[in-house]
Amino acid sequence: MVTASERVLLWEADGRESSNAMTVMDGVNFVVNGRPDGHVRKDAPTQVWLGLLGAGLPPNPKSAFVIGLGTGSTAGWLAEVASIERVEVAELELKVAPVDRLSKQ
Repeated sequence: MVTASERVLLWEADGRESSNAMTVMDGVNFVVNGRPDGHVRKDAPTQVWLGLLGAGLPPNPKSAFVIGLGTGSTAGWLAEVASIERVEVAELELKVAPVDRLSKQ
């Protein structure tokens, strides 16, 4: 088990709606209000597959709408679907925007 002293803080910002951070603790984590919410490996099923599942239900979807930018993984994978021409993302917390860029480093 990783202890708090082994955690490295990469970025943090208190927004209007939430407290957000990027940490390294057994991989890179996106943390919202103290809860790890976007681990680069452990949360892939949620971040990737649930978005792709929705894209696979209608035949040849042309657009996708994602609520919450988070790490940007869901929107990024949806943009790779051949038939999708447009992906829109709605994020309530403006302070989350840098997480997308940080998670790709």
